[in-house]
Amino acid sequence: MGFTNIKESTIETFALGTYNITLYAEFAGYHLLNELSWYVVGTAEYNLLFSGLEGNFGYADPPIVKSFTANSTFGLSFLSPEARYFTETIKNPDGVKHAEIYINLDDPDVYLIGFENMLGGGDGDYNDMVISLKLIAPRTRTVVNVGGYEWYYWNASSDRVAIVLFGGTVWIFRVCYALTSSLYTTSEYSVPKELFIRDLCENGIDVLSVKYDTHRNQSNFVYDGWNYTWLSDAAAWLASNGYNFIYLFGFSAGAIVVAYEIQKDYASASFSAAVFASAPVNYTDPGTGQDIYGLMRSAQNASKVKICASLIAGENDMLVGNITAQMRLYYDNMLIHKEWHTWIDGHDVFWNTCKDHLGETVSNVSYNWYQQHPHCLLTVRAKIGSSELSNIKVWIDEDSERLSPVSVNVTRGNHTVKVESSFIRYPAKYTFIYWENGATENPRTINIVDDMNITAYYNATYLCPILYVWNGTHYVEEGALDIRSPEGVDKIVNHTLTNSPALTQNQKYRLKLVESPYNQSQSFIDNVKFYIIDEDGVWHQSNLASATHSDSGNVKVELLYSDDNRVHILPQQEILLEFTKVNVNEDEIIGFVFVIEAYNPKPQPG
Repeated sequence: MGFTNIKESTIETFALGTYNITLYAEFAGYHLLNELSWYVVGTAEYNLLFSGLEGNFGYADPPIVKSFTANSTFGLSFLSPEARYFTETIKNPDGVKHAEIYINLDDPDVYLIGFENMLGGGDGDYNDMVISLKLIAPRTRTVVNVGGYEWYYWNASSDRVAIVLFGGTVWIFRVCYALTSSLYTTSEYSVPKELFIRDLCENGIDVLSVKYDTHRNQSNFVYDGWNYTWLSDAAAWLASNGYNFIYLFGFSAGAIVVAYEIQKDYASASFSAAVFASAPVNYTDPGTGQDIYGLMRSAQNASKVKICASLIAGENDMLVGNITAQMRLYYDNMLIHKEWHTWIDGHDVFWNTCKDHLGETVSNVSYNWYQQHPHCLLTVRAKIGSSELSNIKVWIDEDSERLSPVSVNVTRGNHTVKVESSFIRYPAKYTFIYWENGATENPRTINIVDDMNITAYYNATYLCPILYVWNGTHYVEEGALDIRSPEGVDKIVNHTLTNSPALTQNQKYRLKLVESPYNQSQSFIDNVKFYIIDEDGVWHQSNLASATHSDSGNVKVELLYSDDNRVHILPQQEILLEFTKVNVNEDEIIGFVFVIEAYNPKPQPG
């Protein structure tokens, strides 16, 4: 099909516009029945694009091309005899992804999409229908107002975006240059800057760049004593618009802002990485002595940087003091992942380099900061044997509690991961034993240099028997009683009821013990008691009125006393217990406690 330079995308819906859609192949038994439609997100109106009869099994020769126009954000829907599937995974009836979507890096307005047409994900080859989707209407530049400031915005529904901040005198570039594509002209940026924006856009990166008449220049933000939120407001606005990766790029005065902002606490949650070039990050005006740019002395405080950063400096950049030396100090003080690049000569040569080497920073260094996100994806899972354990509590760097399986973008470097050490999910108690590498420390410190998957392994011991309480209409589960004792020694467990029992018609409290259904689970019960607690905290013992074993019948005598006369219950057997009412008014009762003396000698391992 000719697609050789592609990258998997997380995008699931597409921006409004006019598109060519091309059917390349159908490798599906249902190829005569499959249908592909487009729909406006949030609706259930499907616009047919391809029906099964249009394609044969295998490659379409020639490929079938159609066009359509969507006036709202849309998704694609693939209908097979088994179900209707969507590029939006959350809408799929089985909750499984049925569309693999790739960006063509040679033409970022083209997506290559493969569909899977069987419930549960089928064979996962995603070749039951293979199409491309190409935006043929032009990408447009709009003006958006964020936090009271106007920004230029180039949007093509990418999952990543760059906030681009140019130099201190961006307002002087008023000449509209004739570029290859006039879509990227802004009337106030220089040709190299225009090409830089275009280069980003054509490599699948949306762009947000401050509008020239918002302020005379971006240095004005710096002169305001750093008391601004315009950049954090922009990042929040982009995040609310669904971007997974938000990058910062700054040149000169714009880079001063970047150098300062990435030291703030919000940066780690807002930005994936930063690149800044030719920034006087520690400059004091030699004439006035005014600390113009370095109110926070950014280079000295670079150890506070929260995200990965790439620094680009001229070898002899002396426009305002020794910029290269200041940036080098900043670089040396950074503690997390960082990159250093230089170009020959001084300040504005950078833009000529960008113009001459589209898609590169300087000296043929690729813009890998936006082709691969410098944040790493940390995935934490929990398992028992080969089976997944979900909803296990996970803490990453003492951040808020998350539930497994969980994936989080983190910076390169050391991070701390902690999982629940133990928890009960009836009828079993789960205990952490080791990580996938055999380490037993919990929490665990790991050094992350790339995407990483770690797994916490647990074992399980089944808690028996399970206690149920009659609430007046039916039995409700109280939970399992941990009487595990491989040594065969009785354990006494006091269990405070979480469900209030109701008196039966014969004025009895009814409880039930049920043995776990797991093989080898068995309990030996010596004695049971039931207490009612009044509002003064006094415990009143309720007498055992009856005890009926599901197989053995009446076992009341065996359970009345603490002796060696025990009742044996096997998997799924049960004992029905009834206790008498005590001389306490119902409105004075504040609690109930069930006491069991018993042991389970051989809990079933997980």
